Amino acid sequence: MNKLPSYLVIVLCSLTLGLTGCGLIDPQDGDGDPLAGLRGLYVLNEGAFGANNASLWHVAPDWETVTPTVYQAAAGRGLGDTGQSLLINGQRLYIVVNGTSTLEVLDLGSGELTLIASLDLAGASPRYAVVLDGKAYVSSWALSGLLVIDLGTLAVVDTIAVGGLPEDVQVLAGLVYAAVPFGPDFSPNDAVVAVDPAGAEVTQTYRVGIGPQALAVLDGKLYVSRQWFSDDFTSFRGLSMVEPGDTAVTMVDWGVGSGSDIFALDGELYVATDGGAARLEPSLEPSTVATFPAPLANAYLAATDGAHIIVSAYGDFSSPGELSVFEPDGTLIATLQVGIGPGAVVGY
Repeated sequence: MNKLPSYLVIVLCSLTLGLTGCGLIDPQDGDGDPLAGLRGLYVLNEGAFGANNASLWHVAPDWETVTPTVYQAAAGRGLGDTGQSLLINGQRLYIVVNGTSTLEVLDLGSGELTLIASLDLAGASPRYAVVLDGKAYVSSWALSGLLVIDLGTLAVVDTIAVGGLPEDVQVLAGLVYAAVPFGPDFSPNDAVVAVDPAGAEVTQTYRVGIGPQALAVLDGKLYVSRQWFSDDFTSFRGLSMVEPGDTAVTMVDWGVGSGSDIFALDGELYVATDGGAARLEPSLEPSTVATFPAPLANAYLAATDGAHIIVSAYGDFSSPGELSVFEPDGTLIATLQVGIGPGAVVGY
């Protein structure tokens, strides 16, 4: 494990049940701004599968103050099994917990991180969520569809079948798009579906090539990062581009490699690579120059907080992971130790 950088300050919150006090969530912090102590980066750590030790950490905007287990401090209990994804909409933070099958809803607007609800999704195996018109659309493997949750009442109001096991979801031009990398029997699939919320049904299916995993929207187009495996478990990667309403799909295969994250920042696209992240060239090939290396050998996440490029890595699923934070020009800002299996981040 890499030695903790000397400039990293770990602020330890009390883990005692019922105590929520720490510098991060003090509503008086930040020169009178009640939200200042909640600004920064939220890091969701998957934890070890089946160990019920997923965790939510917070990194302050100074990139030095790191507060572990802030969900536990707010809720008085652990997060559960296999933290999957994060979403901020307005002043609410949503955490999708895959193994425990819950949607955790936290308030960020009062100056104190507060648990509003823990929605039991009844074994749905939820993966990713997106918000459109006051509803959350949650990809759910066990249902082969999207759960629809009214965010006003926090009630499940519908399930939309997508013909397979959906993964990432995005909104574009009033439709919800879902990558469907597997059929209902876990057979390989090549579909991205467009769902019309008004009719709660799939209105178009795009054949984007095998292994669609992660989605990103840029300039009115949908980009699909793909990863698939050969019979001998060799990992291959590629990219597809979809223009809504056009059945033609642009496809590029990149050859052997791993990692499927994709995101847009400042008009550029970036993708995960074996060693961290890379900017996409106009040819839709990953750059070999504009790269952002992970702090450890096992790159696990490539993402953005809206202003920076963040890559994570882990040594194994029992040891702390690390994040590296970069400016878009490649300048390394910080390398931070976090929890086990850092798999999702979101900025606030």
